[in-house]
Amino acid sequence: MVNTMKQHNPITDKLRRVCQRAEAATADAVAELRGQVGAGLSRAALGELAETVKRMEAQVSSLKCDLAGQLSRADGGAGADHVLRDQLGMTNHGAKHLSRVAQKLEEMPNTRAKLQAGEITLENATALTAAAGECGAAQVDQNRDLLENAARTNPDHFRKEARQWANARSADRGEKLLERQRRLRKVKMFTEPGTGMGILHAELDPIRFGQVRQALDLHAEKLRRADSGGEVHPDDIRTNPQRRADALVELLTGRDADTMRPLPDNKSGKAVTQLVVVADLGLLDGARPDGSCEILGSGPVPPSLLADLSPDDSVCGIIFGGDGRVLWLGRSRRLGNDAQRLAAAVRDGGCVRCDISSHQTDLHHLLDWRDGGPTDIDNLALLCGPHHRQLQEHNLELEKNGKRWQTRPRSKPPNAPPPSTRTVKPPARAGPAP
Repeated sequence: MVNTMKQHNPITDKLRRVCQRAEAATADAVAELRGQVGAGLSRAALGELAETVKRMEAQVSSLKCDLAGQLSRADGGAGADHVLRDQLGMTNHGAKHLSRVAQKLEEMPNTRAKLQAGEITLENATALTAAAGECGAAQVDQNRDLLENAARTNPDHFRKEARQWANARSADRGEKLLERQRRLRKVKMFTEPGTGMGILHAELDPIRFGQVRQALDLHAEKLRRADSGGEVHPDDIRTNPQRRADALVELLTGRDADTMRPLPDNKSGKAVTQLVVVADLGLLDGARPDGSCEILGSGPVPPSLLADLSPDDSVCGIIFGGDGRVLWLGRSRRLGNDAQRLAAAVRDGGCVRCDISSHQTDLHHLLDWRDGGPTDIDNLALLCGPHHRQLQEHNLELEKNGKRWQTRPRSKPPNAPPPSTRTVKPPARAGPAP
């Protein structure tokens, strides 16, 4: 026993010293960076600082994965979950999730190395491990283009990109994944002991989730308009989560969420939803059987879904260039038309600054209309209300850098004269004459 302790203590002491040095170095680095935040930096400098923080966070996440992997090998997974939950302050779900990602990364040395270097975030590494589960770890880990995209793409967008990539290369084009998702569907209902609140937790496949999500959002929007109609006291105006909860109650029960009285017939009907299915033309004519197929707001789905479209489903054709860019859909006045909105939804998927679905966004002029910006598809992007107001309140404009959307100070003064409303004809090659 004495010999064992003599062998064990030096290792423990060395580890303790390493941990102390790491904590001190981290504290110094964070304090130095925090000092720069309050130094009146420009937006560009703040963006560079944010990139540094992102890389540091990715490196710490990589260390967590290494720790989870070592614990899983030592204790069969139980020890990993315990330490991650108790010592690292993670939830049960988060601990189990990180353990699964860590185990998959053991088969993906290139992905793991990029996470260790801070080049990709844990969120994008997770998306890569999910893709590896569909088409094999080696195929994902050895694809240089996919790893490069993971390093420069927002997690919300890359998650969908990785799923599309995996669906196109899996043997069944995502059929088994959708079947598995359907089998895993469930709803849990229970009462939270501490608060007494009823908890409703639902897990659905992307197709059904898209329908439910859109129905809730559309009904919640009706409630928002009712709140802003002038008859509601400002203190009683509901938050967005509260409106969504009330929308769920009203759609399920047909009763007013506040009074629980039956709703009038014109207010209690089902929300009219319309899922937009976007597919490569090659899937329809057989020229490209590996083409992509997805539901806007929900993500990639198997191409077999196209065979299930009912006669009531509307089909809209949009012309794309070889690089996937929408060529032309016409020009309106200040407000974009329905065709432009659909094209932007297909291209952007939702708000370009967050993950809000396209049906909750508005068309935004990249070059402001007041500054002479045209209402043309190349000058339009989808933005949710909060991010639209952020640009206006801080006098900012959007720009696209590769696949990433960024903000910058507006290049023209806000009081520039409005542009001419004269309609400009598109080039003859771009589309039909107006």
